[in-house]
Amino acid sequence: MAELFFQRCSVHQVHDVKRLEDGEDLNDALMDFFVKLGQSLIPCGGLEGGYPSVAYLGSLFYDVLRKGGVKDGRAGYANVANWAKRRLGDGGLFSDGVGALAVPVNEMLRNAKGQEEGKHWALALLLNPRGGSRQQDGGEAVSLVFLDSLARAEVRYNPPVRGIKNGGNEKYPVEVNGFSRTGFTAQVRFRIQGDGSDGPLPDPRRSLLTIGDRCFKNPDTDLVVDRPGDCGEPGFIQGDLDFVLDSNIKTSGRYSLDFGGSRLYPALPLVLRRQPTAFQKQVGMFLGGYLAKEWERVATGTGENIEAYECKVQQNIGTPDVPQQEKSNDCGYFILEQVLRFLQLPPDALRVLACSPADEVAALPWPSQAEVTRRKTKLRAAVADLFIEAKESGTYDVDALLKADSGLRSRIQNALWEGHAFSKAVEALVAKQLASHVASQPILTLEELEAMPTRVLRTKCIERGILPQGTIERADLLRALTEHLESLDKAKLGEEKATADRTAAATEERDVKRRRLEGLSSNGNGFHASNGHGSSANGAATASSASAVAPPPAPAAAPRPTFALAELQPMPTRELRALCVLHRVLPTGAVERSHLYECLVALLARERRKSELDLAAASAVALDNPAGAADKKPEAKPLSYFLGSMKPNFTVADLNAMPLKTLRTLCMQHGTLPAIIIERDDLFNALKPLAISA
Repeated sequence: MAELFFQRCSVHQVHDVKRLEDGEDLNDALMDFFVKLGQSLIPCGGLEGGYPSVAYLGSLFYDVLRKGGVKDGRAGYANVANWAKRRLGDGGLFSDGVGALAVPVNEMLRNAKGQEEGKHWALALLLNPRGGSRQQDGGEAVSLVFLDSLARAEVRYNPPVRGIKNGGNEKYPVEVNGFSRTGFTAQVRFRIQGDGSDGPLPDPRRSLLTIGDRCFKNPDTDLVVDRPGDCGEPGFIQGDLDFVLDSNIKTSGRYSLDFGGSRLYPALPLVLRRQPTAFQKQVGMFLGGYLAKEWERVATGTGENIEAYECKVQQNIGTPDVPQQEKSNDCGYFILEQVLRFLQLPPDALRVLACSPADEVAALPWPSQAEVTRRKTKLRAAVADLFIEAKESGTYDVDALLKADSGLRSRIQNALWEGHAFSKAVEALVAKQLASHVASQPILTLEELEAMPTRVLRTKCIERGILPQGTIERADLLRALTEHLESLDKAKLGEEKATADRTAAATEERDVKRRRLEGLSSNGNGFHASNGHGSSANGAATASSASAVAPPPAPAAAPRPTFALAELQPMPTRELRALCVLHRVLPTGAVERSHLYECLVALLARERRKSELDLAAASAVALDNPAGAADKKPEAKPLSYFLGSMKPNFTVADLNAMPLKTLRTLCMQHGTLPAIIIERDDLFNALKPLAISA
């Protein structure tokens, strides 16, 4: 069987590609293959011609680092001593063009009883690897951020959170002993009892859990004691309530439990905060030790404090809240999607994120379950496209295929990249961070700048977003900072002048209003009379001028749709809205994604019907003139003829005549694209059941 090759990564046509089907885990071969493609195709602000801003040493890097039962990262360094140098050059992870190191880590999950529940992948992202080595000259930050799509957090209450039944009946208390989140499910551990004086205990399944303005109900119950009691009969219930939340609900925050519903008990406040787990702290220890040894190799003889580097990594572990996976097999896809988004960022932006609070990092547009599902569909189509092109061209070298076919390169890029939305959000966060930092710094003078070391001057330029491009000398840094200070002085003078102008304009406006009011109060009748006559004159003038003015031109007709039905489903909402505006089918009122989709589908249906009517009219003309029709040879149907219909409109004869690419496009439109494409017959057989009679 064939294999695709790209930068020492390979993808097998059967064994690996089947992992892209629903319900399958993303394996290490596909992870490495797609990350390498992303590093080559996703545009970012990294150094031109240099290495990607996010370094990636492979999905197996962390497992090899710990191989042999080593106790820490410094002891395991020998296992991976040459990995960074071989992939990133002599500067390795500490070069100016590298802003982060992405490391997938594999954890064995266990339940409360210590039983194994399976392995789970998460992303450990080391922001600004060189920051741990900068003990002087500005002291750059370094942090280890865990992006976990199956986050776990737990709190135990001692004493428990307690409430009594409304009306002050202390014989019916309810207590919450623990509260936890695993992914998008929340679990409340409770106990409730009553002496029978006020009837049976309330049904726990009627409980409500509120987070912000969202309320969740109908929890599952796991009861160890279930005696609801009755009038004169004591009751006692103990167990767990399991609420299914929205996967976008953040783990940390304030929750409120309404036990039993119907306001039987006062709302119980529950607070949950994420903290680094024991496993995440262990990852920090290993990666910190590895980077300390790597810095020792790169900066031999500098006298840097290696132990301080290791501690700096371990002390800066962040766990921002990100959307949670709803499917048990999608953790690898979440990691891939997160890495693809970080590849959009330049090194300087990644370094600023290293000192950003976890809650601000969590506010970035991280991938949701729906977006990950769409990405999986695009990846499946991209791999099928690569295998088809490889078979036709006779080479399975992906690098050669992308260089030879710019259209293929563009399609694969679109399968990995959604545009600049994530980088724009990070850009806004970075601007906010830099503005806050610069505002807190004292204003520099030219004498202070000249006395600073070159490395500090570079840091000051990065903080202010004025770092010159290309080869940079000390004189370039001084010139940039001097011009920046002069622009600040001019801006300050301009702001003062603008403030004075606004004040003067506001004063003048108040004086005009005051004079008008004085005129109204002194001669109200004359004002209304003159206004009435003026209205008549103005009306006549308007009528005469209107007769002389040409009528406004008719609005241009809306363009005909150039998109296919298969392209609508994976489109982001903003693109669907833009298409609706372009073709003048935007619905009014509050618009959901489904409304936009339905309007565009209806537009395609109308366009298809119009094409059928035009075709029928052309056929009638041909029947009226059979001689001319006989002289003209029938033309093959273009691809647009088949894509304009929402239902299959091709015959088996059409399929036999279609090229390979047309078969693949139709499979995508009708949702029948095979996960494994070996021969042309695979696409033909997938479409044959849909073919209509001739």
